[in-house]
Order: sequence, then structure tokens, then C-alpha cells
Amino acid sequence: MRLLIIFIVGFTALFGATVPAHSGLMDDIYKLTDQKQYDAAMKKLNQYLATKPKDAQARFLKGLVLTEQGERDKAIKIFQALSNDYPDLPEPYNNLAVLYAEKGNYDQARDALAKAIKSHPTYATAHENMGDIYAKMASKSYRKAISLSGSNKTLDRKLDHIKMVLVPGATQQYEPEEPQTTAAKPEEMASNDENIDMQDVEQAVEDWATAWTSLNINDYLSSYSKKFRPPAKFPNYSAWVQNRRRVIGKAKTIKVTYNDLSVTFLNKDLARAEFEQNYWSPNYKDRVNKTLTLAREGGMWKIVWERSEG
Repeated sequence: MRLLIIFIVGFTALFGATVPAHSGLMDDIYKLTDQKQYDAAMKKLNQYLATKPKDAQARFLKGLVLTEQGERDKAIKIFQALSNDYPDLPEPYNNLAVLYAEKGNYDQARDALAKAIKSHPTYATAHENMGDIYAKMASKSYRKAISLSGSNKTLDRKLDHIKMVLVPGATQQYEPEEPQTTAAKPEEMASNDENIDMQDVEQAVEDWATAWTSLNINDYLSSYSKKFRPPAKFPNYSAWVQNRRRVIGKAKTIKVTYNDLSVTFLNKDLARAEFEQNYWSPNYKDRVNKTLTLAREGGMWKIVWERSEG
């Protein structure tokens, strides 16, 4: 079953406590997880935690790696321990809620989210997840009611409303799906405007690749929306930005090219760009199929989501 709860997120306060001297090792571990070398990443994490058993960032990342390795129960223990050590932080509870929900333990997920909200009433992610949990619980209850009393228009209508909330693939664990939208009908978009928008999106992709290749970190980051959803291993947008600044900032040479760019408009303010990306540096190279979702913000196209496959 594909989890219909928002992906695991991390916690700003813990990363704010990271000692700069450790950033090199953590960058190495992040790189290993990027390459899906989870066994190697776990080995480095265990070596590091043997000397720094209380390091919050390493413990958090270990929980994510365990999850990627399919060790859900072990990951739960990691996040339970973090929530005990940091009871005033909402994010460990949120992570537990996601893992509980995946196992179908919605009551436990609800209780964990309640603790997250109590510790941080303005934590939007926990509120959104709580809504998804209640929607899932409501769906189960409506299905049970139908099985007991038979289908009727009222129950069917309620269940249909819940299905609209729990759209399969709208949000998934660890790696966020791109936003679910309704593609604009052809008659709703003037052809001239569409051509102009197409060129603007293509130019945004070109500017992004050029900034990356030229090691212009500020222009590279400006290609992304402040609402960009980073990969799950990063707890938040700020942590992702810090990592990108370190990695790109210390690089001497990077070359990024792309082929077969295809742009699809999901609606007038949201577009999907798909292409083959070629990345080269003295220490690493790869070729992947890349998908960028870009949103129009203030007349500019900004990246809000990305995925690499291959």
C-alpha cells in the first residue's frame, strides 16, 4: 500500500546544533545516500555514532537510512528515542506518525501528531498530516458502515469526498510526489501565450543548468522556489540549501548538460520539464532521467519539486 501521508521531514533545531567540523563527514554520508549506497552510509553512521552517540543529526539520518533499508521497526525506535530526548520538538513525533501510518496504526499516528501539535501549535506539517490521518480513519469507518448497512447515496457521497482528499500518489513517504493538478484544457490556454510560456520554462531550465555548471550558487539557488520540497534525507529547505552551498561551493569543476527536453503544462501556473541529465565532475559522474516541476511565481518559473531516475 502506498502511504497517503506526507513524507518524513526532519527538524530545524537539531540541524542548527550541528557542529561545523562534522559537515565534511555528513556530506560524505549524504553523498552515499544520494547514490543509494545505504550499507556504506550506515557503516559510516555507526562509526561516527560510536564516538558521538548523542549526535542528533547522525541519529536522525540513521533513522532515514534504516527506513530506506526496510527496517521500519528499527527506524521507529530511533525516532522514539529522539522524541524522548527532544520532547519539545514536533518533528520526531511527525516522523513516528508517518511510520505508524504506514503500518496501519492510525491511532498511534494520531497520538504522535497530537504531541507534535502540542509542542509546536504552528507546525503546519503536523496539522496537514493530522488531517490526512483523520481522512484515512474516516474512509475506513465509512467503508465499515457500508459493509454493515449496505450502500446508500449519503455514505457513497461521503466516501467519494474522502477519496478526493486521499488521492493516490498526491503525497508519499520520504520522497514527495509532484503536486496533483488538473491539466488545463486546450481551449483555456491561448496558443500564443502557451508558446511564450513554453519558452519561459525552457529558459528557466537552461538558466538552472548554466548556473550549476558555472558554480554560481546564488543563481542556482534562485532557480528554486522557497516552497521547494527537498529530498527526504534533508529535514527542511534550509538544511538542503546549506548542503548545496557546501557541495557546490567546494567543487572546482562541474558540467551539467541535458537532452530531449519536454515541457508539459499541468495548468497555467504549473509545468513539468522532463529531460536526460548528464552530470560530470572529477570525482563523480552520472546520467539520469530528470523531472522538474516548476511553478510560476511573480512572473518567474521556479522549481518546486524534482526527481532523478536511472
